[in-house]
Amino acid sequence: MMRDTVNLTSEFDRIWARVLSGDNFALVRSADGEKGLIDARTFTAQEGWKSTSKKTKLGHDLLEMLSIDSPDFIFGISCPCCDLKAYKWYMANVKSKNVTFSNIWANSNYQRFFEAFSKLERDAIVIANHRAMGKQIGNLKVLDYYCVSDDCVSFWEEEAEDMIQKIIREHGTNNNLLYVVSAGPMSGLIIARLFENNPNNCYLDFGSAIDSFYWGKVTRPYMRPETEYAQQQCWMFDPRSEHLNKNLKKLRDNYLFEQGLLHKIGRRNKRQNSKFYQAMQTIKILPQLTARKILGDQAIEKLKQKIKKS
Repeated sequence: MMRDTVNLTSEFDRIWARVLSGDNFALVRSADGEKGLIDARTFTAQEGWKSTSKKTKLGHDLLEMLSIDSPDFIFGISCPCCDLKAYKWYMANVKSKNVTFSNIWANSNYQRFFEAFSKLERDAIVIANHRAMGKQIGNLKVLDYYCVSDDCVSFWEEEAEDMIQKIIREHGTNNNLLYVVSAGPMSGLIIARLFENNPNNCYLDFGSAIDSFYWGKVTRPYMRPETEYAQQQCWMFDPRSEHLNKNLKKLRDNYLFEQGLLHKIGRRNKRQNSKFYQAMQTIKILPQLTARKILGDQAIEKLKQKIKKS
């Protein structure tokens, strides 16, 4: 592990300890879907909702949310090993240094999360897809369900405000509740509004990690232990480290180095050697030091030799 880094395991332990202790804080998560809405990119999400090239209120509000800076408000963001470009963007645009992984409940953490969450006994408010209505969510004592539609873009524009105001009217003065939120890209914004109204509760964006409790089936590859996603141990630079800025600069320099490798030899070798191309795609999203760990020093030296001969 490189200097001043954290990984999924250590961050799960840190954050789940706060949950078990009854600590009141908020955790929101922003990754590729949220970034796509902010950028107004055209795509269809796995859940079925669509983003277009038209700027939306949801995308605008997601960008505004990044300016929140509170010691009890944690941002989960993309990690450099999964999406280097998004990681650099979030690190530049999230005002707070109170940062962790957007996939904190997923990948190699999912099996631990599922077991721990299933045992959790708390008074809870569930804010999730309409399919969760009335379903038993682990061992939680669910006091109320608030449901969102499948189309997060239109729901945020047309219905979200009424739902948030209803939650505040009915539970806004209650303390020490666990808010279980799984509302797609709206989750962070809902949490931000409720946290602003009353910070004396625990507001957590669980996302797809709680799908199995109300879908009754596996909805993501990381939920299957045999998949590569379930084995993936992600990392990022410790946002609380005094060396953070220096590490981010090294990351940027290494990224430029890797882009040079891809430009010079990646395209030429794509058809000739698929394994080689896969290796190039790997180091495209990893800093050089991590690439050495995965591919080995010898493989890196061979890549350099190919550059010299090209």
